[in-house]
Amino acid sequence: MSVETAVSHGTAVLNVDSREVLACVEGAVPPELHVTVDAATSLDELGLDSLTRMDVVNAVEGRFNVRFPEDWLFDIETCGDLVVMVERARRLAG
Repeated sequence: MSVETAVSHGTAVLNVDSREVLACVEGAVPPELHVTVDAATSLDELGLDSLTRMDVVNAVEGRFNVRFPEDWLFDIETCGDLVVMVERARRLAG
C-alpha cells in the first residue's frame, strides 16, 4: 500500500522520513497544547493559522530540500498530506 493510500485510509506505516516530517509539524505546535501528531492529525485541529502553516511548509521543504508546487499547497489538510507531498516531490525531483 502506498503512503498516499495508507494516509487516506488512516493506516499509514510511518518510515523515518515520515517521522521527520511529523517532527517538523510538532515543532510548530505550542508545547502547552500537549498534542500527539500523527499522519491523520488535521492542521486545523492543531490550531495553526495560515502563516504558521506556511512556516511549517517552509520548514518541511527546507529539511527535505524539496519545493512544493504552489497548487499543492491548497491540498494540505493533514500532517499525512505533508508526508505524501515530500514523497511526491522527491519522486518528481528524481
